Amino acid sequence: MKQKITFILCLLLIGGLRLNAVEVSTFADFKAAVEAGGDVVVAADLENATLSSITLTKDVNISAKSGRVKMDNVLFSIESDINFSMKGIIAFCSSEEKTPSKILVNIPANVAKVSSLTVEDCEVYDYTICFLKALGETEIPTISVKNTVVHDLNTGNPANAAIMLQKAKVSKATFYNVTFYRCQGGGYYSNDATTPIDFSMEKVSFIDCGDADAGFAGSKDIINFAANASSKYTLKDCLISGSYTNKAFSFKSVRLRATTGKFTITNSLSYKVNVYALANPATELYTMPLTATALTVDYDKKAITTTPATIKGIGSSYFSLNGAITGIMQENLTSDFYITDSEVVSKEISDITVYAISGTPVMEQRDVNNLSIASLNKGIYLVKVATKDGKTSIKKFIKK
Repeated sequence: MKQKITFILCLLLIGGLRLNAVEVSTFADFKAAVEAGGDVVVAADLENATLSSITLTKDVNISAKSGRVKMDNVLFSIESDINFSMKGIIAFCSSEEKTPSKILVNIPANVAKVSSLTVEDCEVYDYTICFLKALGETEIPTISVKNTVVHDLNTGNPANAAIMLQKAKVSKATFYNVTFYRCQGGGYYSNDATTPIDFSMEKVSFIDCGDADAGFAGSKDIINFAANASSKYTLKDCLISGSYTNKAFSFKSVRLRATTGKFTITNSLSYKVNVYALANPATELYTMPLTATALTVDYDKKAITTTPATIKGIGSSYFSLNGAITGIMQENLTSDFYITDSEVVSKEISDITVYAISGTPVMEQRDVNNLSIASLNKGIYLVKVATKDGKTSIKKFIKK
């Protein structure tokens, strides 16, 4: 009997079910559960009409029971040393209220330490201030964001980046397969010069973020760091797309250029990457022109193309970029099809399929050379075009 019980427990754990997890379906139950801490499984969309701040003082692991669930008008305030994790949540603010400030995860200045922050398989939008903000010198050993889309943030507040860390002491920050879209204040900002950071971004896209038209007073660079010569920065298969005039990646360190292994960029497309000498005012050492593999860009259509056109995870929450094509960054790269605001146009008779970001097909037509997308709601989609001679191309696009 004991062996049978042990076997059943193993099956539960393998299947992703957690013992002692609290399952919730209403906002009131959700608020009580996350304040109590532990594993909280969200089984239904959380409808909440007004902005609601939830104070977190205990470790909490929030996850969707299946797929992704919506969470409206929720503001988390972390007020003690905890581990915070959120997976499978679509977090947004629909309320027109001005207060409290629309910050998804806020860490007040008096909090000495937050052990870890983890976000996976999520979508975050319509928070007018930040996705994450730390106001003081909080120690944060680990930040991890994976398979997540962050869009339409910092509206009217370009002085705040999507992730605004002020003087927080972050030791390691990892971003994998993340898209930042229309974040007016840029993506990541840190002004702490005392803590060396291991900063890594792989398969991360910035589309129309930061000072896209030089009209946002006080907006930050796409990524900004204070000087720390012992820090390590790695960018791999990343993309910046948009009409940036003076915003880029800013890494301020007098030793950065001369220290082997501290600054690595591979297979990335960018407007520019700035490396500054440590001076006041900072002196630009060099601007790096970047070549690329694995990504091509159609700037006019805000599309990302992969060649050969393979895509992982259709049917699951997210996808990853694959393939390899080498070339210098340029606008209007040729492809087998293009996308306008109203239609997909293929150069050949093809089967055209449009997927939601979740991987679910939302439109499909066979043996055509165009498909109307005028009826799609605004959002992020994938288009797959398969020609009769066996060629397949895939693009990610933004429907505004």
